[in-house]
This record gives sequence, C-alpha cells and structure tokens, in this order.
Amino acid sequence: MSLARTIIGFEWRRYLAAIVVVSLTGLLCYLQAGFVLAKWQSLGAFERELSADIVVLRERPKGLARTSTAPIPLEPENLYVHPAIESVEPFYLMRLVSRTAGDSNFDNAVRAVVVDTRAGAMIYPKTLGEPARELLDVPGSALISRPYARAQGLGIGSTIELRGVSLSVVGVFTAPFAELSNTIVSRKTIDAYLPQFSRSAGVARAALIRVPDKNKIDEIIAELTPWLKKRRLEAIRPEDYVSGIAVALLRGNTSIQSTILVAVFVILVSVMITTQTLRAAVTSLRSQFGTMQALGISQWRISGLTMELALWTGVLGAVLAMTCAFVLQALFLFLDLNMLITWKLVAATTASLLAISLVSGVLCLTFVLSVKPVELLR
Repeated sequence: MSLARTIIGFEWRRYLAAIVVVSLTGLLCYLQAGFVLAKWQSLGAFERELSADIVVLRERPKGLARTSTAPIPLEPENLYVHPAIESVEPFYLMRLVSRTAGDSNFDNAVRAVVVDTRAGAMIYPKTLGEPARELLDVPGSALISRPYARAQGLGIGSTIELRGVSLSVVGVFTAPFAELSNTIVSRKTIDAYLPQFSRSAGVARAALIRVPDKNKIDEIIAELTPWLKKRRLEAIRPEDYVSGIAVALLRGNTSIQSTILVAVFVILVSVMITTQTLRAAVTSLRSQFGTMQALGISQWRISGLTMELALWTGVLGAVLAMTCAFVLQALFLFLDLNMLITWKLVAATTASLLAISLVSGVLCLTFVLSVKPVELLR
C-alpha cells in the first residue's frame, strides 16, 4: 500500500471533507449537465425517431442551421432520380394542441403529434414498435405519454378530447419527444375525424428517402448533390438534420440558454470551493511534512506524496459522485423527470474532478516545500 493511501486511511477525518466536497462538485456537474443534455435531446426528438436514411430540404444560407422552415420547391416523388433510392416520402410534421375551456395551464393541454401508421412509413417513431402501430391504425385511438397519464389520472380505456373530438386511449408510451408531445394519433384518425387539419398540412418541408444499402448513404448523397444543387436543395443525413433543428431551437430559446449559463457559473463556484477544501486538507499535515524533512526525505518525494494525496482524493470523490448520479437518475426516471447521463459525460466529469484535484495539489506544493523541521517545535 502506498504512503498516500495509508495517510488517507489514518487521517480520514481530515480528508473526508475534501472527498465529500469533490463528490458534491462532481454530482453537481452530473445534475446540471444531465438536465441540459436531456433538454438538448428533447429538441428535435421526434425527428430523431424517423426511419429515413437521407433527408432532402431547401439549401440553407451560409451560417444558418439546417431546419425545415421552408417548403421544398418540388414534389418529393420527383426525387426518384437515383437507382438506389427505395422509397421517398414527404415530411409533414403535424402537431395539434387542444386545451380545456377555462384551463390556461399548458401542461394540461393535449399536445398531439400525427404519425403515419402505414407499413413501412418513415413518419413513425422507431421506438414505438409494431404493436403500437397496430393500435394507432384504428381511427379514433390515441397513445398518451406516461407523465401525462399520471398527471391527469388517465389510463388505457380513458377518453381524451382533441379539438372537440373524443379519442380513446389505447396505450401509454415513453419517449424523449414526450416533453413536447404528450399524445400520438395517426393520420387515419385525423383524416376521419379532423379532415380540416389533414387538408391544411400544406407543402412538405422536407423529403425522406430510404435506401436498401445503409453502407452507401454518403455515396448516394454525393451523387445526388449536383442534381439537387441546381434546384437549391441539399441532401443530408438524418442526424445532421436533427442537429440543425436542435441548434435552431436552442438559439431561439432563451430559457435553455439561461439554464446553461447558470450551470456553468455554479460549476465554476463549486470548483473554487473544492480547490480551497483540498488545499486545507493538505496543509493540515504541516507537522507530518516537517517530520519527513527532519528524516531527510527529499523534497521531490514529498512533492510526489502531495500530488498522490490529491489524486486519491479526486479518485474517491469521482467514484462517489458517479454512484450518487446513477442513483439519482433512476429516482428521477421513476418520477418522470428527464435527466440524461452518458458515458461520455461520466468520462468528462471524472477527468475534470481528477484535474481539479491535481491542480489543487500543485497549488499546495509551494506551502509543502516551505515547511521546515522547525515546524515540529511549534
């Protein structure tokens, strides 16, 4: 066992505060970043669920995000210009909001997104699966999100009202886009009960393309580009399309921007507190460092010991923070609160905590190396 771990074991009361502060800093990073990531994932979440391989939309001006705000200047059926294209589908994103008379609370409103339940249709969330497709295929049926079902006391067999039409709840779903759309209905339901909205779908904002060979998507995009460019169109991958939508929504959402700025500020304050706590833990070992000097131990070895103490404090704090973060994520999931912890976030947070601990160790070196054996007489 190393001397640093032995010291932490015997002087655990002195280092406990430092370890707890490091773990709390890490936990704060997980919470702030986890909520921001969940919010980011909810932006363009429905578009992320599409089963398209290529998205065609109007060519964007330089410096602007790729979004679907402008109609494409041709019929999607005209995109069968490449032999590798299997199917083309116009992308209409239809959302309907229905509020109860006298209720101004937006959370209580029915926020429906319309999907296409035809076999092979691309405007259908991949995570729902075939059983949900069969349920929605019946006109007059609807799926509701789990948080909405809990909040409103609804379940399978209940009835909801969408623009004056009563729909039967046939299932409950959980998906990232549930924050924006708490209800899913099929185009068949809209055509049968609300045809006025079906006719107002308008011009397609994008075209969805499916190809049989997923390994040749980039090659097909490159071959389509010259033909599309003449018509001021561009073909991109779905993930790029979703990122463009998320960036555009983020630019226009000041509340999310404020949340990110507050998160950065809180994390910076926590880092400063952590640095000072670690420094106090190391400097409390003044007499031990003086004894080492008296025994002839070199300053290089004492410096290495200081850095190792800081490193182990960071490691223990990082492990504790990660454990608490996953426990909280499970709790928030049960409470229908969106928090996303990825392994990239775990790696980044752990590396940050170790870096903070090592920087704190470096800041302590000046004090440690200035301690003299005479300190034992004080």
